[in-house]
Amino acid sequence: MQEEECQQVIDRNLPQLVRLLLDLPIDDKENSNEQEDKVDSATVEKCLSFARRHIADPDVMECHPESVWITMNHFLERYHSEHIPEFGDTFNQLANVVLNHPICMNHKQQNLHWRLLDFVLSVNYKAFHTVRRNYVEMDQKRKNILEALTLATESSQVVLKDTKKVDFDTKSIDDATKPVAEDQPTHKKKHKHKSPKNPKSPRTMVTSDHIQRLCDEIRELSSPVDIPLETVRPQIPKEPPETLDTSDHSYSVEPSLSKVEVKEKFAIKEAKMELELNLIQNESSAEKPALVEFFKNESDMFYRVQTNSWHVDVSVYNQPQILVSSFNQGYADFLIFQLRELQTSIRKVSEEHLLLSELIVLFFASVNCNNFTILNENWELRTSFKHLQEGSHLGEIIKSLKQMRYLRKFIETQAVKQILSNNVINERLETLTCFSVALRQLLRPVMEFLVHFERRLTKGIETATLQHFIETSRGHLERIKWLYELSQNNKEGLPFLRSLKTLNTLLTRSFKNGNPKLVRSLSASLLLHSLQVYCQFLDSWWSTGDFTDCHEEFPFQRTLIRGRTEYVLRNSLIQTEELLKWEFFHIIQSHILDSSEAVAFLYDSQTLSDFNSLHGIVQEKPLHNSLIDGVLKELAPYQIKTIEDSSYVPDILQQLQSTDHDAIRRLFYSFHMATRPDPRKPINHSIEELLRNFLVCTNYTPVSEIITQEFKRLLHRRTLLANSYIFELKQEFQVDKVVKHVRSVFLLWNYEHFRSEFELLFEFLSRNQLIEATTKLKQIVVSQDPSLCHMFMVNWTEAHPEFICLKLRNDVLLKRVISQKQIETMNSCFRLILNVNYSLYRLNHLPPFDYSKHERLFKALRSIQISLISNLEEQLSHPCKLLRLMQDLDSYNAELNESTSLSELRRNQELFVLHIEKYLREEQFACKLPEIFKLSRVFCHRWEKTRVLIDEYRSLKATNAFEGKYQLLSFNYLVGTLRKCKAIGCLLGHF
Repeated sequence: MQEEECQQVIDRNLPQLVRLLLDLPIDDKENSNEQEDKVDSATVEKCLSFARRHIADPDVMECHPESVWITMNHFLERYHSEHIPEFGDTFNQLANVVLNHPICMNHKQQNLHWRLLDFVLSVNYKAFHTVRRNYVEMDQKRKNILEALTLATESSQVVLKDTKKVDFDTKSIDDATKPVAEDQPTHKKKHKHKSPKNPKSPRTMVTSDHIQRLCDEIRELSSPVDIPLETVRPQIPKEPPETLDTSDHSYSVEPSLSKVEVKEKFAIKEAKMELELNLIQNESSAEKPALVEFFKNESDMFYRVQTNSWHVDVSVYNQPQILVSSFNQGYADFLIFQLRELQTSIRKVSEEHLLLSELIVLFFASVNCNNFTILNENWELRTSFKHLQEGSHLGEIIKSLKQMRYLRKFIETQAVKQILSNNVINERLETLTCFSVALRQLLRPVMEFLVHFERRLTKGIETATLQHFIETSRGHLERIKWLYELSQNNKEGLPFLRSLKTLNTLLTRSFKNGNPKLVRSLSASLLLHSLQVYCQFLDSWWSTGDFTDCHEEFPFQRTLIRGRTEYVLRNSLIQTEELLKWEFFHIIQSHILDSSEAVAFLYDSQTLSDFNSLHGIVQEKPLHNSLIDGVLKELAPYQIKTIEDSSYVPDILQQLQSTDHDAIRRLFYSFHMATRPDPRKPINHSIEELLRNFLVCTNYTPVSEIITQEFKRLLHRRTLLANSYIFELKQEFQVDKVVKHVRSVFLLWNYEHFRSEFELLFEFLSRNQLIEATTKLKQIVVSQDPSLCHMFMVNWTEAHPEFICLKLRNDVLLKRVISQKQIETMNSCFRLILNVNYSLYRLNHLPPFDYSKHERLFKALRSIQISLISNLEEQLSHPCKLLRLMQDLDSYNAELNESTSLSELRRNQELFVLHIEKYLREEQFACKLPEIFKLSRVFCHRWEKTRVLIDEYRSLKATNAFEGKYQLLSFNYLVGTLRKCKAIGCLLGHF
C-alpha cells in the first residue's frame, strides 16, 4: 500500500516538475498551447522518461562526477562565449551550494548532488536563448536569487547530523489535562514536557508562527489523509498510528516512520526559496517522541527541532533587530512558552492570574495575541471573560501598555538607522537619538521590576491580582506615563526645529509652574542628557571651525561669503514668534554672533588647532561634561532631602546571577549592555544619577535657571577668551594702521608728496612704456611705507590708467576687515583719481608748434585745452567733489583708533566704502568725467597730429602729383580739426 501511495505521488508531481523545469505551464489551461510550441512534445517525453528512470532506480544510470564536472564547465564556458558571463558565475555559485550542502553530502544515495546537477544541466538546453531574448527580466531574477541566497547564507545555520544532540525527558501527566477527541484511539498517550534544569546547549525555547505551521505540516504527514504536493513520504510499513497531544506543539507520528520531508516556503521579492526539513529517526528501537521543542541559537535563528530519538534540522532567516528589541521579543517569547506550560500543567491557576501573565508579556513586546486565552488582538477581553472587566484596574494597565508600546517604538525608531523600501535610509536626528537613549535608560528600572515581578508571580510569591500589580508598580507606571508625555510634540517640522522644540519642551517642563517634582526632575535630567548633541556641535565648531551637522539640526551653518568664512542662520530658518520665545535659541544665537568673528578668522588662518592647544578649550574637558559638573555643583546647596526606595528591585545583573537558564542569562546581559550608562563618562553623569540628584533637591530649586545660567557662563567664557586673543593679534599686527595705509594708497592721499614721481610715471604711459610704468608705480607704493610694501601687487594690461589694478596679497586678518568687493570699489576710485591727474598732465605738457600761418587753428586748440584743464581741475578742487570726499573719509580713519574688535573695524570699512560708492554714483562723476576723459584723449591725439602736419606742410614742397595730393589731404585734416574744435567747444560749454 505504501509503495502505491509513493508511486501516486511520483506520478502526480514528476510531470509537473519536468514541465516547470522546461518553463511550461504546470496546469493544463487554454493558453498552454502557445507555451507548448516553445518545447516540442518529444522533448518533454524524453525528459520525463529520463526522470522516471532516475526516480525508479537511481542507479540504473551511473553518475560520474568527473563527467558532470566537464559538462558543467562546458555549460559555464558557453555563457562566457555568449557574452553573458554574469549568469555563468551565478550558476556556478548555486552549483557550489548544492555540492557543499550537508544533506546532499551525507545522503545515503551515492553522488546525490552530482545527480541533481546532471539532471539540471540536461534540461537547460535553451538557457542561453532565454537569457538573450529576455535579458532584463532574467537579470532581475538572477539578482533577486543572489540576494535571497546572501540573506539565507548570512542568517542561517545548517546543523549537521553528527552535531551534539540535546536530550529531553518526557513525563506523563494526569488524566485531568485537556480531553482528547472521540475518534482517536483509546490507547492514546499524553505527555508533558519538562525543560532540563541545566541545559547542555545555550538555546532558548521559543514559539512562533513558523513553528506552529511546521507542527501542523508534520501532523498532516502522519494523518490518514491525501498527501499534499509539497510532501514526500518514503515507503513505510503499515502500522497503527500513535497519536499524541498537540495542545502544546506536539504532533502525531507513526511508530515505524523513519523519515519525513517537509518543505517550508518563503519569498523575498521575486526570488522564491524552499527550506527542506528532514525529520529523522536516530534509533530504530528508540521510543517515539512525545513532544518536539523548538530552539533558537545565539543569532535568533531557528535551527533545531529535537527529542530523545528524533530531530529536525531547520534553517530559517530572521530579520535582525536592535539589541534592546531582541531582549524584549526574546523574553516575550520565553514568557509565552511559560504561559503555555502553565495552561497545560496540573497546577490550576485563576483566570485573573492568566490575564495578568498575558498583560506582563505585552509590556515586553507586541506579540500575536491569537495565542492568548483571555486577551484578543485588540487587547480586549474575549467574550467568555468579560466578567474580569470589573473595576478600573484593567483599563489603567492597558493605558500604560499603550504608552509603553509608543515609547518602545519611538526608541527603536530613533536609536537605529532603518532601511526602508527602495534602499531609502530613515535618517535619525542626533538630538532625538540621544533623547531616546536616555528614555531607554530611564525605562530600565521599569523593565527590571517587570522581570522581577513576573518571576515571583511564577513562583507563587506575588499575589496574582490586577489590584496587587497596580499597587506594587504604581511608581513605575507613573514613570511610563510621564516619559510618554515628555516624548510627544517632536514629530513634525524641519530637523533643527524638531531638535530645538524638544529641548524647549524639556526646559519648559522643568519650570516649577505647578508640575509634579518627578516631572520636573525627569525633564531636567532628559534636558541635560539631550544637550549632549548641541554641546558636541559647539565643541566641533571650536575645534574644527564647522558644526559637523550632517542632518542640519543646528540652527546655524558655515558658509563662504566673498572669499571668507561666515556663520549664518540656515536659509530655511524663519524666526517666528514661537522660535523667538525659545530660551536655548537665544543662548546659542547670542554665542554664535559674539564668537563667530574670532572662530572664522582662526578657521581661515588655519590656526584654530594652535589656539585650542594653547588654551585647551575642547581638549581639557568637553562642554557637556563641564555643563553637568557645573549644574551638579550649583545643585549641591539645594540637596537636603533623601530618597528611600521602599520597593527595592534587584538589578538586572543580580537577577542574571539568580538564574541558570543560559538563554535568559544572555538576554539579561544584552539588556544590561543596551541600557547601561556610557562607560566613557563619569558615573555621576548617567541619567539615573542625574534624576536622583534632582529628586533630592528642595521643591523651590530653580532647576531651569541653573541649567541655562551655567550653559551661558560656559559659552561666555569661550567667547571672552577668543575675542581677547583676536584683540591681541589686532594690536600686534596693527590692523588699523594697515587699513589706513591701504586707503591712502588707493585714494592717492600722498599724491602731492610724490608729484614728481607720478609725472615720471605719466611720461612712461604717454610713451606707451608699460614695463617702465609698472616698475615706477611699484616704487611709488614702496616709498609710501616700505614696511607694508609687500602687501600690494600691480597689474597693468595697457599703458593707460583705466587698465590698472592694485591687488592685496592674501592676508587672512586683513581679509576679515576688507572684502574683495571693497577692494574692487577702491580700485575704481584709484583709477578715477589717477586718470584725472594723468589727463591734466598730458594737457599741460602738450608739445608746442609753429602757428604763425595757422593762428586761427591754434587759438581754437588752445581754447579747448584751457577748457579741458579747467573742467578737470574743477573736479579736483570743488568742495562737493573729491576734496570733500577726502575730508569725509579722513574722519573714518580717526575712528579706526577707537575700534577694539575686527567686527568694529569691518563696520568702519563698510561705511568708508559706502561713502566712496556714493561719490562714484554722483551725476557729475558718473556722467561728466567719462566724457571729459574721452574728449581729452581725442584732443591730445588731434593736437599731436596737427603739430606733425603743420611742420611737414611748412618744410615740404610738392614735386609731384602724389606729394600734392598728400598736401591737400593734410590741409583738409587741419580744416576738419578746426571744425571739430568748434564742436568740442560747444560741448564743453554745456559742461
